[in-house]
Amino acid sequence: MMKNRVTPKSLLPLLALALTAIAGPSLAAGAPSVDCDAGESLQAKVDAAKPGFTIHVTGTCNERITIVTDNITLDGGGTAVIDGNTPAPVPGTGSLFSVRAANVVVKGFTIRDGAENGLAIGRSGSAIIENNVIQGHDRSGVLINNGAYARLGEGDGNAPHATPGNRGNTISGNGNNGVSINSNGAADIFHNVITQNTGSGINLNVGATADIDGNEITANSNAGVRLRNGASARLDATRLHGSAGDRNLIEGNLRAVDCRTNSSLAGRGPDVGTGNTLPDRNEDDTCAERVSGFNFP
Repeated sequence: MMKNRVTPKSLLPLLALALTAIAGPSLAAGAPSVDCDAGESLQAKVDAAKPGFTIHVTGTCNERITIVTDNITLDGGGTAVIDGNTPAPVPGTGSLFSVRAANVVVKGFTIRDGAENGLAIGRSGSAIIENNVIQGHDRSGVLINNGAYARLGEGDGNAPHATPGNRGNTISGNGNNGVSINSNGAADIFHNVITQNTGSGINLNVGATADIDGNEITANSNAGVRLRNGASARLDATRLHGSAGDRNLIEGNLRAVDCRTNSSLAGRGPDVGTGNTLPDRNEDDTCAERVSGFNFP
């Protein structure tokens, strides 16, 4: 059974309310902008930002970014890049993009080639991460841990899988998992493409929880969705109107779902395509399960 704790989507109204409340001050204060191609520093602008600011970013930013101010938005407009490859990435220097604050929005960036994790939300922070490309990091593309919460992507409730326009992220080609959720972290993961990562597409560990709806989770070297050590996940909960088009597509991974070690899985089964190399479902006696409609080949 799912844990008796605050579920990820129960936090969404609170996060949405906070973001709505700050929209006015942001407009009144003006919208700061950064052009990294002109030599401007995005981190300097982030450090100077006040709650309610939206920072518009253009160009390629060759710096690590850390956000510690609540209620700010970074908007890359679909073209800005956070590049960990110039100068050459240095292992041990931390995630390329870190969120350590509440009610942060990160959208419209390519975040690439970090020496560790790509984008990390921690220290009980909360964030909406949408319409980004997160790729080529030595460890996980996205890390959510230490009680943090993130919503990755969004959907209109009707479109099948990760249809363009649903503000989902593309998370690919990372050296460990596409998305790692650890240490009581929580996430809503909607309408993303999570593909070709060396580990699992989504990995939950040590009390992590997630609602996972309408994603394409394909061609990852380990499981599509992997749960360990008291983690819990709900596949295709009825949040998105319960239509068949909201099911996750899980194909071409080593295994579709791998659930073990006092973890739990609930919801509706995914659409499982061909090419998951091992038996599509692997669970042990300590994995509690309430799932309908598993149609594994």
